Amino acid sequence: VIAGTQNTASGQRAVIIGGSLNASIGESSSVMGGTRNTATTIHSSVIAGSGNTVSGVRSSVVGGISNLSSGINSAVVGGGSNSATTNHSAVLGGYSNITLSTASVVVGGHDNSVGNGQDGLYNMFAGGGRYNSVSDTDSSTIGGSGNTVSGERSAIIGGQSLINPFDDTAMTQNLH
Repeated sequence: VIAGTQNTASGQRAVIIGGSLNASIGESSSVMGGTRNTATTIHSSVIAGSGNTVSGVRSSVVGGISNLSSGINSAVVGGGSNSATTNHSAVLGGYSNITLSTASVVVGGHDNSVGNGQDGLYNMFAGGGRYNSVSDTDSSTIGGSGNTVSGERSAIIGGQSLINPFDDTAMTQNLH
């Protein structure tokens, strides 16, 4: 432990630099600044923020508040109450976003989800918007509100309350 107050580095080769009430529990884990951040597994790290938790091997959280990175090689960067729960996944900003599928990403917005927790589904993307859901391989949603993509290799761009259950199909609302 280097500086800070009430920090605990209990993992082998664990380190904490500054901040307060942080815990670095995993082997070779680290917490750098912030408050009430926890790195629990091998090679996990938290950099700044508050109330962030990393429980995935080789995973990290950078800033934000109340974020969770629990998948292997997963990351959350900023925002609040975001969760990268699957392997090789990321959430970048926004709040209350979640990855539930391998190799998937949510960028910004709020209350967006990619994946449905089933094995064998991967490569999903949600960019911005709110309350959007993507649940099949190689599919995405960009912007909009309350959209659902459940077809494989499919997308919804913008719009509101659109549902795309078809494979190999792109949808938008009021295309001009």
